[in-house]
Amino acid sequence: MTAPQTRLSETQPATTTTQTTAAAALPPTTAQCGTVTNNLNGATAPVIIIAGTPSCPAALSISDRYLNDRTIATQGQGRFAVIDGWHCNWPYLPDRSHADSYLQCVDPTGNAVKIGD
Repeated sequence: MTAPQTRLSETQPATTTTQTTAAAALPPTTAQCGTVTNNLNGATAPVIIIAGTPSCPAALSISDRYLNDRTIATQGQGRFAVIDGWHCNWPYLPDRSHADSYLQCVDPTGNAVKIGD
């Protein structure tokens, strides 16, 4: 059983943990790359590739910056931000309350990462 998690939507910033195998660098779609930790409250969340073939280091880096980089200003209830061409937000998902949704980032080529479950 895992410890209760704080909703990422209620948190800010993070540190990353990565897998060190060669396979982790270019995972198949829906691969978990590692975790990101919110620097403000210690909440952790998985970083999962949901589309395309971004590298795990890129997925973890953009996720960490979205959560923890104080120079990144998020906008509105959707926490919209653009980071190095990646469009990040807190989406509304079918069959989930907004508070229970994960965060996501999508690059211009369609690579997509979700932060959280």
